[in-house]
Amino acid sequence: MADSLRLQWTKTHTDPRDRAEDFLCHDGDQQVGRIYSHPKRESTVREWIWSTNGFLAEHRVLMSDRGRAETKSEAARAVEASYFATLERLKAKS
Repeated sequence: MADSLRLQWTKTHTDPRDRAEDFLCHDGDQQVGRIYSHPKRESTVREWIWSTNGFLAEHRVLMSDRGRAETKSEAARAVEASYFATLERLKAKS
């Protein structure tokens, strides 16, 4: 993963038949989100799907943002941006 990322990313799956990849994102023990590649039909181009899917227990908030990106790096940055924006909103409320 790119050096500019702030969280821990772990590769969880690779399918050599279609080159699909899957990564989980964590902030310490807190699961934050996931990105995975999805080969576009009848194309050599891959699309990246991202989502925030962690439960912030201390705030009782389930993150559920999602989207699509053209690259793995863009998808990872989108997960992190969504996560940190959620933390900032929660901090502003308290």
